[in-house]
Amino acid sequence: MQDDIVQPLITIIENANSLLGESGLDDGQQQVVHTILGEATKLRDLVIAVSDITMEKVMIVFDFEARQQLASIIGYTEMLLDDSDLLTQRQGRLLETIRRAGLSLLKAIT
Repeated sequence: MQDDIVQPLITIIENANSLLGESGLDDGQQQVVHTILGEATKLRDLVIAVSDITMEKVMIVFDFEARQQLASIIGYTEMLLDDSDLLTQRQGRLLETIRRAGLSLLKAIT
């Protein structure tokens, strides 16, 4: 079960880092991607910090802490995707992967 939580977070973090390495993002877009990266990193660190307790307790803590951060990740990603005419195809794919991973994670904890 912990992999169901950690893997989407790793996917979000890797894709956000890839986006930051892309050229063509304006300052506002970069700031949003940094926010997505920060929220995903906090959630990953939370899961790792509580990994020595039972998965049931992990889910209680994670569920309580995660909803707002996941809403931010998904919302910010959708906001960037709304400006898809300003993105390259690769940037759009990376953002879509982040969005799907966030939705997958939200489904796993609800």
